[in-house]
Amino acid sequence: MKVASIAYLKTETEPRFCLITNKQNLFTFPKGNVRKDEKLTTAALRELYEEAGVYGKIKTRYSLFSNKPEILYFFVKIEKVKKRWPEEKYRTRCFLTLHEILLIETNVYTKKIVKELLNPYSNKGLKTYSQINNLKINSDFVSGINPGNLI
Repeated sequence: MKVASIAYLKTETEPRFCLITNKQNLFTFPKGNVRKDEKLTTAALRELYEEAGVYGKIKTRYSLFSNKPEILYFFVKIEKVKKRWPEEKYRTRCFLTLHEILLIETNVYTKKIVKELLNPYSNKGLKTYSQINNLKINSDFVSGINPGNLI
């Protein structure tokens, strides 16, 4: 089984989501395999750090449409962004709004997730996005993020 992180950081305007490039050089959410005897949440946070250099706290599980049932997604509120990380030589990292993600080359599943989150007719998407968008801003945390790493 695989786990993935929809990791976000709150900014003064709207949340930015962490994406990384995959082997096809398309942007996607960080994801990877669960190791034997590893908790799903632990695996999601480990993969997030290894692939993107991001630490965070899992807020909720995201029950995604059934196109790829072997991947379980978690929303992760970003708490720390490292300048260096294990896979930095192999991946590009960026932090984009949901609308910006629609403008770049992503894998199919990433695009579907973003469209679902933005869909006003999807109770799941609208509820989840508005919950993230209405979180209180931690200005100390936001000011500690290097703007050069955001785009």
